[in-house]
Amino acid sequence: NVNKVETAVRVTHLPTGIAVRCTQERSQLQNKEKALQLLKARLLVLAREQHAQKIADIRGDIVEAAWGNQIRNYVFHPYQLVKDVRTNWETTDVQG
Repeated sequence: NVNKVETAVRVTHLPTGIAVRCTQERSQLQNKEKALQLLKARLLVLAREQHAQKIADIRGDIVEAAWGNQIRNYVFHPYQLVKDVRTNWETTDVQG
């Protein structure tokens, strides 16, 4: 019987503390197998989220290559000037 307390199964993954409870099936063995499948799926989702977070941390902030995000400005006409935007360094020597 599904309503019996003896057929319910609770499985806990000790390192993460994730717990799964299953009372869907009529036998304890079937509930245990289903609970282990659910726990495995949750652990897989957790591992994928952690992996995605690691990749996001490694990539950092992605800067879009758009107007205004340049490092240096080069002006050739009507005058010659090279300006480093990050350090505000300017020079008129555009060849060097």
